[in-house]
Amino acid sequence: MNWQQLFQQFGFPLVALGIGLESMGIPAPGETILLVAAAAAAAGNGNIVWVIVAAAAGAIIGDNVAFTLGRRYGRSLIARIPFVDDQKLSHSEAFFVKHGSKTVIIARFIPVVRSVVAYIAGINQMDHWTFTAYNLFGGILWATTIGTLGFVFGKNLHLLELWLRRAGGVWVAILLVGGLLLWGNHRWHLSEHAFRLSRTGSIFSAWHRLLKHQRQRLLVNLILLLVSGWIAGVLIDDWVEKEPELYERDILVTAWLHIGAEEVSPWVELLAWLGDIRFLTAVSLATAGWLWFKGRRRFSLLTLFNIAGALALGLGLQYLFKRPLPIFAEPQWRISAYAFPHLPSLVAVATYGWLALFWRSRSWKAWLNSATLASFLSLTVAIIGLYLGQGKATDVLAGLALGFLWLGILATLTDETAVNTVHQVRSRANDLLPRQRLHLLLALTVPVLILTFIEPPLAQDPSYHHFADQRTFLGIPNFWNVISNIPFLLFGVMGLALLAYFFRRGGLPAFSTLA
Repeated sequence: MNWQQLFQQFGFPLVALGIGLESMGIPAPGETILLVAAAAAAAGNGNIVWVIVAAAAGAIIGDNVAFTLGRRYGRSLIARIPFVDDQKLSHSEAFFVKHGSKTVIIARFIPVVRSVVAYIAGINQMDHWTFTAYNLFGGILWATTIGTLGFVFGKNLHLLELWLRRAGGVWVAILLVGGLLLWGNHRWHLSEHAFRLSRTGSIFSAWHRLLKHQRQRLLVNLILLLVSGWIAGVLIDDWVEKEPELYERDILVTAWLHIGAEEVSPWVELLAWLGDIRFLTAVSLATAGWLWFKGRRRFSLLTLFNIAGALALGLGLQYLFKRPLPIFAEPQWRISAYAFPHLPSLVAVATYGWLALFWRSRSWKAWLNSATLASFLSLTVAIIGLYLGQGKATDVLAGLALGFLWLGILATLTDETAVNTVHQVRSRANDLLPRQRLHLLLALTVPVLILTFIEPPLAQDPSYHHFADQRTFLGIPNFWNVISNIPFLLFGVMGLALLAYFFRRGGLPAFSTLA
């Protein structure tokens, strides 16, 4: 028996009960029941007004029950969680005092969130009458909006339900990303000294014991290079070797965010412009012009180089790998012929991240805010790209990783601390004896090269060891697994180049002593 048959048998009480249970956090397809009832009313089986009234009543009553339970019993349960203390609860209460009304209304339109927001409001001791008033407004607004949509588009109910569920999924993803970034910003929104003393910033204390203050940013850039380079290499290897995990990952995300080309809502189109190549290029050109006008011509040229390099990197890899776009891609947002890597994600990270770098010479607070905003914009572009079918999960992750890799390279090359550190390393290297130089280079280079070529096949699943050595490129065995370790490979090659340099300078005779 389906929901249409249940509605014909039980009528409006079924609508109120199903939505009320969902509002209390009990798994129930409240929105589906409302859409089915509204479509049935459109077919002449019921009155749409009573459908909306029943839905609103169920939502309001269910939320009030959940609010009362959270207000009476939730605080004592939450207090038993080890990492939740009075200070955190006070901050949470302050948030609901300031933003609780908007949260109650907006959450009603977001799947999953609407099932728990009433409990959260009660736990945070939101004023009862304030909650009741805004819950009443939100419940009526939601029931009227969804009920009207179901009534008008009753003949295409399956498409409407699909669109609402996936649009809600996108909202959940964007809000989750934004919430995590805001939480991190709040945790780190202290002076740099206070941040280093906090639990979150305890690692900075170790950095200070190893490095001077001005070199921390260089270490961040190097970590960014290594991590993003490793992720990009792994994803490229997965695509080239057609790893099963790649398709499983893509299918999982696509099943959640897949959408057909029937219609795209206006807010999605608005957010999509954040990752439009034309918009990002215009932002870069405007920034370069402003910097040139301000006399910062070096950074103006670097801004142009940044956008040009990001586009060249993305398009070059797309035409190298030629992974086709998903079949459900929105036609008007097809910005390139291929999907891997996702070009908007790559260029968005390069553009917004480069703008955030301009604030690194200012206060810790300014740099942190700009980095948080740049991260949110870039991740939003990635989520919208998945929603519009511009690429699959692997394409988007590769675009983000390559964007951070490109940004890390530019950040390192343009950082004055990096330049000064290179000069200091050179001056100290000149003071080393030839034997000391050789020992240092061998200690750094040989293990890295060995791990680069030996570790990948050993780390693979035994089920395909029999063909791992047969995967060649330009005659090089196991080439693509080596690419997944490209940061270590580059480090090792740099060491070999330095060995050759010292050989010309007469530094290698000490090798006999080492042997």
